Amino acid sequence: MSAQLKPTDIFSADDKCEFHGAAALPLPSSFNPGSIYVRVHIRIHTPSYRIVSNSHPQFPDAESNDAFYEQMGALLSDEHMIVDGTYARTFGEVPERLHIHPDDLNGLVSLDRLVRIVEAIKSGKSKESSLRWIDIYAICEELDDDEKLNRLTYYREELAETLLDSAYTGKRKVYRDITGHGLFYEYGAINSGFPGLQFVEHFSTGMG
Repeated sequence: MSAQLKPTDIFSADDKCEFHGAAALPLPSSFNPGSIYVRVHIRIHTPSYRIVSNSHPQFPDAESNDAFYEQMGALLSDEHMIVDGTYARTFGEVPERLHIHPDDLNGLVSLDRLVRIVEAIKSGKSKESSLRWIDIYAICEELDDDEKLNRLTYYREELAETLLDSAYTGKRKVYRDITGHGLFYEYGAINSGFPGLQFVEHFSTGMG
């Protein structure tokens, strides 16, 4: 599968899933798709979180708080993620991570794991929460060096212009530090409107 994904390619037709930015654009035909990871917000509804106030939500008591995190933690553990407080992680060659919150689960996960998590929420494995919708903000791929070079070469002129624009200050010999201005995501993904430039990097197993 490639960045030319449609919601119905992943989830059932009754699920609301939206793609944003470059994630909504098709890959150029010369690109060879790799294994897919997604930067996602899984929007959920947790009624007990809004009993006290809808505008300033919080759990009414420690028992409700514990019930949510225990049930969602168990659900994610069943999907082979290691739960530590408000985070769930994997430590494989490509680390995955989700932040756990009563309104959403957000982070970077493999496409296969995302589908399983969504199905688990829909099936009621977490009795405290239900699925609202899914927002996908980036489609990241696991690629070999040759394919990365192929893609960077394809976008060479556009990337050069983007880098220059990001570094430009209007002063001679004075340039902006582009690493601190949102040009790059973590895991090597380039924050741009170019589909196919969102990469995930390999890490040694157990050292993610």
